[in-house]
Amino acid sequence: MKTKFYIMLAAAALLLLTSCQRDELQGGSISGEEVSVSISATMPIDGGAVVKSDTEPGDGSLANRCIMQIYYLPDGESGSADPIPYGDRVTVAVSGRKALFPDQRLVSGHDYRFVFWADHVSAKALAQDLHYDTEEFPIVSFKEEEGGTLSYSSNDDTRDAFFAAEVRNISGPSSLSFDLKRPFGQLNIITTDWGVIPGDVVDQLRPSNVRLDFKSLPNSIDLVSGDVTGDVDIISEVVEVSQVPLNGDSKQLSFDYIFAPYEEEGEEQQLVLNEFKMHFYNGGQETISAYTFQNIPVRRNYRTNVSGNLLTDRAGIDVEVVPDFNEPDMDKDAELMKLLAAIENGGEYTLQDDIEITEPLVIDGESKKVTVKLNGFDIINTTSVPDTDSRYGNTTVFQVSGRSILNIEGEGNVHAISSEQNQDGYRMAVYALGNATVNIKGGNFFNDQDFNNHVAQLDLIYADQNAVINIYGGRFESGSSNSSGYWVLNRKDDSKAAINVYGGTFVNFDPSSSMTENPVENFVAEGYSTVKVSDEPEPNGTYVVVKDGEQLNVPVEAGTPETFVQALASAAVSEISVESNLSITEAALALEEGAEVEVNLNGHTLTFSSASASVVAANASLTLSDGTVKAESLPYEPAGQVYDLLILGEGGSITLQNVDLETSNSAIGVNSGITGGASLVVRNSKISGAVYSISTNASKPTQNVRISLEDSEFDSPTPLLINIPCELEMTGCTVNGDFYGLIMRGGNAEVTDSRITLNYTDNDGGTVGSAFDNMDWQSGNIVNVAALTVGNKGDGYQYPTSIALHNTVVEIVGPYVEYLPAMYVWANQGDGLGVTITYDEDTKFYGDRIYGNSGANITVNGTDPVSDEGDQRP
Repeated sequence: MKTKFYIMLAAAALLLLTSCQRDELQGGSISGEEVSVSISATMPIDGGAVVKSDTEPGDGSLANRCIMQIYYLPDGESGSADPIPYGDRVTVAVSGRKALFPDQRLVSGHDYRFVFWADHVSAKALAQDLHYDTEEFPIVSFKEEEGGTLSYSSNDDTRDAFFAAEVRNISGPSSLSFDLKRPFGQLNIITTDWGVIPGDVVDQLRPSNVRLDFKSLPNSIDLVSGDVTGDVDIISEVVEVSQVPLNGDSKQLSFDYIFAPYEEEGEEQQLVLNEFKMHFYNGGQETISAYTFQNIPVRRNYRTNVSGNLLTDRAGIDVEVVPDFNEPDMDKDAELMKLLAAIENGGEYTLQDDIEITEPLVIDGESKKVTVKLNGFDIINTTSVPDTDSRYGNTTVFQVSGRSILNIEGEGNVHAISSEQNQDGYRMAVYALGNATVNIKGGNFFNDQDFNNHVAQLDLIYADQNAVINIYGGRFESGSSNSSGYWVLNRKDDSKAAINVYGGTFVNFDPSSSMTENPVENFVAEGYSTVKVSDEPEPNGTYVVVKDGEQLNVPVEAGTPETFVQALASAAVSEISVESNLSITEAALALEEGAEVEVNLNGHTLTFSSASASVVAANASLTLSDGTVKAESLPYEPAGQVYDLLILGEGGSITLQNVDLETSNSAIGVNSGITGGASLVVRNSKISGAVYSISTNASKPTQNVRISLEDSEFDSPTPLLINIPCELEMTGCTVNGDFYGLIMRGGNAEVTDSRITLNYTDNDGGTVGSAFDNMDWQSGNIVNVAALTVGNKGDGYQYPTSIALHNTVVEIVGPYVEYLPAMYVWANQGDGLGVTITYDEDTKFYGDRIYGNSGANITVNGTDPVSDEGDQRP
């Protein structure tokens, strides 16, 4: 009850206060319902930012307080120049360029003028004015120091301010928002000869500090009318030269906010500065005479750029008045200012445009953290800043020191380059020193200089003192090298700095074997490794860092045998693009367990020249496509040793797509003892071997092997030897043998739209047909000769066999069609070990069909078979 009582009492007090306020206005004549109104005021998001001081950003973000006064306008007097204050002024803090005011209670049905002023003051004393006097609000003036003098400083972003005065009708509970604008024009003084001053007179002609003396400046503004008044002379404090980066030889010396006239609709008003001076100081002394400017225009919400050779010949100046304050970024300087704001204050910034700089982006502090998101845009420094030794000039993009942290993310170029042909020096995209930390997670980092025919030591990424640079991604390349190579990553000798590489692409530089260190050092973090992904550019090619156990997301471009062999043996590689004809001399290449490698031959020829060459795919996947594979030095005669060029192992997978494979021995072999499964796929290819095109090894029991042959040609003495329980599916294929065609000693086969042809040409063709009449079959292909040999005769190979033929031709051609059958079948006699054959009416046998053991345990199209002469040729 007690709490509720106090709440009621507070509400009553509020009503009493409002009632008194109403009574004071027009003798209590305001009538209508009181309603709640929420109010917000917003400064420009970009503000047309064009300035940057040493310490603050200059994009309007420094305004940290906002004052609001509401004025009641009697009915019919919306344009009253003497409005009646409605309540007290309200002051609130600004956050994110926005001021939120406590809800106000206004009388519905009336007009009110809302007047705002936002500026910078001490965050701990919002009510205490700093640069501007608001005591006579809505008149705001330059604040006077004790004794009546005006304290003024150029190059001071904290002098930025905003205002608004608008009439709104209140018709009920509402939410009002107001956009504030600047009362200023901005005056920028730029010298265009900064970069051409000879080194021996730099100290005399380049000022470190400047001072401006103004005459007859306005020093106050009426926020309601927008009129500026006053006529005062102002002498600025001596200040450091502006740190605004500009391109080329130019240097901004100062910027100032000048109260400027209101621009009425259809009428362009401006303030003309009849005369003001700039003084130049170095080492506390005025080193060259002051420069006097005359008749310089300044307009509200515009910037006036005054430029010329102010330090040397002083032949004249150019004046440009640009409407930047109220429009989005009109030039790249504005984008730079926003980035500099994030760098100065710490924070995150996402680029919205390309940036060109002429001096390093310096990040220095004890606890400053800056994140730059490139967002597809570029940060490029092409200016060489003279060193203390005139022979040298240096170019840096990011310089990080102290205990600062810099994160670079996203895609975009970060380039440090110079076209100074006669000037050596460093070109650093990132220079970290002190106790700084730099985390690089993206970007294209490049450096170069047009000096000594690009023969120079250039440190692209450099760590000194105790700094740590962590690289998680990005591309890194130097355009210049010296006798020891390309200095892409470099750690200062004898320092405690560190470079740790967790990812990224490195051109002409292997970060696991950095020649920039003595002895050579591995910058790649533990658990990671490098993979050479291209032999281009010369001389070293391109490397990518990948986590152990993970695969690359880019193909390896193999232009040399070494790169191909390394890539094929790496579990990290998923794609290999062959860039030229390659000759491989290694004897055995085993894919890493779990690897899934696709090799695109790109029309080139891959030649294996070892006497026992083989590529083994066990628990791994290999795909070859679009080219030729040869094995020229695999002997078969006279030793009689069978070597398979491609070997399918346990859990493996081999796929050929649009490949012409030629070998002087056997082409593709399937290992014995496979139980977990394996897969062989051949599509749109031609496989030619001196022994087998495809063969299986039956030395150990094998199962779960699938062989899929599609639209391909197989030319070998024995093209297809299936002597274990495989699942064979063949569609649209041509099989040409001169010893056998297809031998199916176990498993299941389905053959569709294919042609199996035997053309036996040896002079013993008249006797081989009866060679096994009185003896068992032996291992491998020592069986009855036929275009299609099915089943088994003997104690080994105790497997069931089935084959289904659809629209397929099985034929004998050549000189021994009378002696050799188109199909020869013999079946094992155990239960479940027989032979099952089916064929449709579109399947033709041109040659005899012989069922050697009188059809015992053989079923053909569901019935007992009878040997016959097959079909007549058309």
